[in-house]
Amino acid sequence: MIKRWTMGFVAAALMFAGAARAEDVSNLKAELADLKAKVASMESARAGEVAGDAEALTSMKKNGKITIGGGVTIATIITHRDDARNDHGVGTGVSKTGNSTDDEIDSTTFNTTSASLSFKIDASKNSYLMIKLDIDDFSDAALSSDDLLEEVYYMWKNVRGSNWDLAFGKKEVCFGQDMNKFAISDYSYVHSTSIMQRAWENDAEADNGHARNSLQTDHPSEIDNMFQFEATYNYKKLLKWEGAVFQNVRDMHEDRSSDTLFFQSFATRLTLTPVEGLSLNLSFVNRHDDEQRRDDSRLSSDPLTAYVKDSEADRQALSFGFDYKSKALPVELYGEYIYGWNWLYNDDSNAQVAQLGMNWSVNESINFIVEGDWCQIDDNRTANAHSEEDFYQFIMGVAYKLPSGISLHAEYMHEWYDRNQRGVGNPDYSQDMDALLLGAKWSF
Repeated sequence: MIKRWTMGFVAAALMFAGAARAEDVSNLKAELADLKAKVASMESARAGEVAGDAEALTSMKKNGKITIGGGVTIATIITHRDDARNDHGVGTGVSKTGNSTDDEIDSTTFNTTSASLSFKIDASKNSYLMIKLDIDDFSDAALSSDDLLEEVYYMWKNVRGSNWDLAFGKKEVCFGQDMNKFAISDYSYVHSTSIMQRAWENDAEADNGHARNSLQTDHPSEIDNMFQFEATYNYKKLLKWEGAVFQNVRDMHEDRSSDTLFFQSFATRLTLTPVEGLSLNLSFVNRHDDEQRRDDSRLSSDPLTAYVKDSEADRQALSFGFDYKSKALPVELYGEYIYGWNWLYNDDSNAQVAQLGMNWSVNESINFIVEGDWCQIDDNRTANAHSEEDFYQFIMGVAYKLPSGISLHAEYMHEWYDRNQRGVGNPDYSQDMDALLLGAKWSF
């Protein structure tokens, strides 16, 4: 009997010891899991400090997932412009005559060169609503319908499991490459008008006594703020085709039919990636506006007599661009060429734009960027006056990326302008401008 009790006691002791050991192991596992959770929480908190909370918001009706992004560039820009002063008085429209004098203009601006907020509201895995607000346009005295609401469109990805995407609403037109590596978008002609072109436009609007140049600044570039239907086809990572019909002119009415939308204003773009790191794109756009087509019978009374002959309701442009990121060197090369014909809605006008640039990643934090741009506008609309205007830019800059992702920029640009014109008493004319930018840029 004692032997049985002894054996039972030993068995019970072994059982309790095993249970205790199992409990110790379980506690150890629990402590390890708790430690892992704490480490993950600390890493998440640290990541949140750098990159923000990755979780999305939930819509008020609980049927949409909202993510917010955007970009802001704040900069100080110092410019020196070699201009001409019109001694005949303000508002004559004469840019430089024999009686004009040199006019050196210095200016400093400190503001946002771009500021936008984007909202993506997911309705499902493959469908969402995109809203983009251009909040920088609040600086204008009067806001137009396109100033604040830059984009608002629905997107359906992989429609019915296919390679097709469909977009419906207001967004940028699928034309051009629109490459911009600098802190201010107004440098590049492929994106918009340059600083010099905009300065002349502002002088004319302000009527401030500086030369009101009669030059043309309308040239082909990226096209945004357009309501459209867009279809996109993706084939693996090799090919992407985009096509869109868009409303070039708003407020259509049968008594003033500027654009009937369907297939009168349209764009298409083909992007190829033949090898890793190389992207090639070819695009075409046709912009229609019936109001630009004027009847020659109005020549005697129309104040725009000089612009009536050979006018057209359509203008077209063709763009070719490339972007190459070398695998052997930390260098990116990019460029674009655009040719626009009938560009001033006239048979006797055309425009060309070219861009060539290099982005060198010196290390993980420092990028050195250099770029050259050219724009030519050829205007032969009048019999007694012909102008060929050339704009040139050389830009260089250094961007230093902080651990937070914010980039500090120091940039320099030299721009010069030549006009060859015959008739209307204006001789050939040239001028130049320098600009220095110091700023910060962040996309989130």
